[in-house]
Amino acid sequence: MRSKMNHFKIMIQLLVCCSFLSFVVHAQQNENEPTAITHQTVNDVITDMRANEALYSSDNTKLIAMVEQRLLPRFNFNVMTQLAVGRPWNQASAEQKTTLQNEFRTLLVRTYSNVLFSKRNETTTIKSSNTTAQGDVNIDMEVSSSAGEPVKLALRMRADNGDWKVIDVTVGGVSLIVSYRTSFTSEISKSGIDGLVASLAEKNRKNME
Repeated sequence: MRSKMNHFKIMIQLLVCCSFLSFVVHAQQNENEPTAITHQTVNDVITDMRANEALYSSDNTKLIAMVEQRLLPRFNFNVMTQLAVGRPWNQASAEQKTTLQNEFRTLLVRTYSNVLFSKRNETTTIKSSNTTAQGDVNIDMEVSSSAGEPVKLALRMRADNGDWKVIDVTVGGVSLIVSYRTSFTSEISKSGIDGLVASLAEKNRKNME
């Protein structure tokens, strides 16, 4: 059962990566601000990856640096980490919160940069967007797939001092944040906040090998 769940999570995460890179290649003409911002950002990333394919194929550090520069500013890692950790976030010290955010950010970058690069030619169609009661904007889309039916995706964006940033991605109804919260909650229940920090740091260390 655990093997099947791990496999399912990996598939979800891979699809999430595809959504970021291929987003809004086919966008609606009447874009709201969150859609327009994401459209420009992701098209910039795609253009860069295609133009520097040989460089990034041979030097992974250059790929990671580009992703950090161009894509990560579009994500609110403070909110994402807080949502992923859940209630224990309120029990963490300021230092623990900062460390958790940094390690989570590093984990996502090092885990998914190569997947993003490998999926640089995927395309996505925006279906709709709507504003929630809390003021967040959900952008619904479909990713074309040569292997079968289109995959349904959604970005959730929130204004941060007037700047719209991604705080979650949902694939086939499964939230990336909720998926991480499950593993984070398990780790915290066993080893506390410091145990979660240590676990993330160890994963990041292995990703560098």
